[in-house]
Amino acid sequence: MDFAYGSPWSKLLLDSGEQPRRIGAVLGFDRFVDPTHNRLNWAERVWLADYVSHGRTSLRCIAALLELLGHDVPEQVARNATAGPSETALYLGDRKTHGASGERLPTWSVVVNMDLAAIAEQAIR
Repeated sequence: MDFAYGSPWSKLLLDSGEQPRRIGAVLGFDRFVDPTHNRLNWAERVWLADYVSHGRTSLRCIAALLELLGHDVPEQVARNATAGPSETALYLGDRKTHGASGERLPTWSVVVNMDLAAIAEQAIR
């Protein structure tokens, strides 16, 4: 896979972080991020995030998913994805499907409104 600046893979990662339904909802997003997180140049992803309107939102969701999967959140991502005290909470799963209740990850201000076991199980498939 080519993970160069502005490559289609970079854009796919950012787009799906903000709208995971584009690649099979959170479970599909997880299947994309989990096996590739160690090979990605995260500084390049953060660079691209500055140029797309939903870049920071995507980084917050990506950071939350990495944390939930037990991976270290890369420093570059953490710096740019940390939510401020007045930022609106994001939801990991679609609220129409999964509701609005769940644990809130305070660092990213992301609500985990999905079954964590289902996410973890999907990641190992």
